[in-house]
Amino acid sequence: VFDSRKAVDQHVQAQSYGSPWIVQRYITDPLLVRGRKFDIRQYVLVTSKLEVYMYRDSYVRTCSAQYDTENLEDKSIHLTNDAVQKHLETYGDFEDANKLSFDEFKAVIEAPEPKGDGDEAAKDVPTGVTMEGIWAGMRHIVGHVMGAVVDRLNPLGYDYCFELYGFDFMVDSRGNVLLIEINTSPALFRHGKYLTEMLPRMMEETFQRAVDPLFPAPSGAEVPAALERYELVPCGRRAGPGAAAPLSGNARLRNAGVAAAAKLTRTATNGAGAGAGGPYAAAAAPVGGGAKAARLANPTLFDEVHSNFGKRRSNDLPFFGAAKDMSDPTSQPLTMSKLQSQ
Repeated sequence: VFDSRKAVDQHVQAQSYGSPWIVQRYITDPLLVRGRKFDIRQYVLVTSKLEVYMYRDSYVRTCSAQYDTENLEDKSIHLTNDAVQKHLETYGDFEDANKLSFDEFKAVIEAPEPKGDGDEAAKDVPTGVTMEGIWAGMRHIVGHVMGAVVDRLNPLGYDYCFELYGFDFMVDSRGNVLLIEINTSPALFRHGKYLTEMLPRMMEETFQRAVDPLFPAPSGAEVPAALERYELVPCGRRAGPGAAAPLSGNARLRNAGVAAAAKLTRTATNGAGAGAGGPYAAAAAPVGGGAKAARLANPTLFDEVHSNFGKRRSNDLPFFGAAKDMSDPTSQPLTMSKLQSQ
């Protein structure tokens, strides 16, 4: 965060020539939770049918320090990321692991007006700002953003890939919802009680919507209860030059194997310990899209997937068809050799 154009210029000039940078105006008047900054991590699923869903039980990330625009040096005031907050002595002092469920967040922003100076319900939220209104704002933005690109997300036409995104939103002091960034391979670390309980449910429903329709359970198998926390988002899909027809033949068979291996991994790891990002991080990655997702997942569980997918496969054969940058038709498939080296 910089407080002048000169400071921005100095920082950019000190970087490697040609490196990409995004400069955006800082939101100086954010809505606050008890005087502290927050943002919203909203999970968005895109299925192989290019259906777009928002997960109803996403969460809010909070800062541990009181908001202060005069202090731009202290990142703990301005950045909600766990990479910053978890190293602070105040981490978890106000909320468990600095996280709020949407229900907890709603209780804060829709609390009654304070009755006096010592009222613990004192808040920073103007009257009329509600969780329903914030959800509607996020839904509106997701619909417009995904409507602009959804038909271009899979230019090679892989049949059975899907993508889970992490949309990050802020809300300003007037209740306006603002999109900050969109993350591929969003973090699935189970920090705190709420994420420990919520993330496995979300990943189970992700597989129910993205994989199970393509590979129904065998007759007589015990099937998990259907979950209904994803909400379909109309996004005005449009056909365009980037839209690709589905593949057939070997590509179709390869993708079928990928999704089957992913289901096998989910079954093998369901209920296991969290580890680095939890078992569900690895289960999602094989059909999740980019190579970045693969690199961030648990390598031990990737070995399981590789073993289940076919022990006789060469390390130099493509590990899974979807392990590519789906937005870049020139990217090369990821192999086990490359995965292990990265």
